[in-house]
Amino acid sequence: MNLRIPGLLAVAAVAIAGLIGSAQALHAQGTWSTEAPMPIAKAVAASGAINGQLYVVGGFDGVASSTVNEVYDQATNTWGTAAPILTSRDVAGAGTIGGVLYVAGGFLFNDPRIYTTNILEAYDSATNSWATKAAMPTPRFAFGTGVIDGIFYAVGGTGPCPPCIPLTTLEAYNPVTNSWATLAPMPTARRGLAAGVVNGVLYAVGGNIGGGGISSITYLDTVEAYNPVTNTWATKAPMPTARADLGVGVINNILYAVSGDNATGSINTVEAYDPTTDSWTTDTPIPTARSGPQPQTIAGALYVAGNGAAGAITTLEVFTPAVTFAGTPGFSNCHGKSVSALAQQYGGINAAAKALGYPSVQALQTAIGTFCRV
Repeated sequence: MNLRIPGLLAVAAVAIAGLIGSAQALHAQGTWSTEAPMPIAKAVAASGAINGQLYVVGGFDGVASSTVNEVYDQATNTWGTAAPILTSRDVAGAGTIGGVLYVAGGFLFNDPRIYTTNILEAYDSATNSWATKAAMPTPRFAFGTGVIDGIFYAVGGTGPCPPCIPLTTLEAYNPVTNSWATLAPMPTARRGLAAGVVNGVLYAVGGNIGGGGISSITYLDTVEAYNPVTNTWATKAPMPTARADLGVGVINNILYAVSGDNATGSINTVEAYDPTTDSWTTDTPIPTARSGPQPQTIAGALYVAGNGAAGAITTLEVFTPAVTFAGTPGFSNCHGKSVSALAQQYGGINAAAKALGYPSVQALQTAIGTFCRV
């Protein structure tokens, strides 16, 4: 069909619009899959990703605080173990820089009342060994973390109990100098928040206030963004569902808020934030509600392990975001969603077709061609 012929143009436009509408309706939201379970159930464990592998460290195994360091290989869908963390603890924060996983804070012996810690320990995946690093200035647990340009950030959380006060404190660790710096405090004190980094900005999401002698707990929808270049904070569009003890992960510069707790208990809500538009959308709920998940991004997907709503679980679930063909038909790049780009993102075009819900590679290629004319 020659789309340049007058009279046929309108017909073609209607047909293409129908294809776009149906495809966007089908793929507007991401998908979840269940993968191999962890050998040892975990709650309130820390997580990190290094070289395509997911590390789940410490936490509560249903009996006691654990030092076990479980490792998942997404290429083979199998679990193993690595060197155990030096200090068992719960509700710690974690971040990876290069091939090193840093685990900070938390509380010891499954008891936050008297054992809140500021310990920082680093796992080197190249040597399968741990080392103790400079302690975080502020002992805390249930805080947000992020890594920007080789610096590990820790924000908010709960200070030593009692009085279990929610914090505004932002501290940054430099592994080159093995030292911490205190930066501009977050505007809103909160515990149980999560954080993610998009384009060099740290987004602190959700959390709660109250507890620690205060009878009522208020769950927050607050989103505040820290710019390390200016050492300043800015308030962003609130999250649609107020909650604490949530997880945050980032894929393709979109921040996903996953599960968490509110006044009704643990919820399976997933919401997506786009910093370019300062707006939120609702995505596919996680099958298993969690409390304190720490999603990790591997090969264009979010991996969420353990940290069950009612305690230690072995469940591993993986979220693959939908491809949104948002361009006008005829655009040559369609926001980069070409066959080659998808193959690179998902580790092969066959894997991309399966992850995105297409029955075949040909169907995926047809959809891309309809939208993007690549």
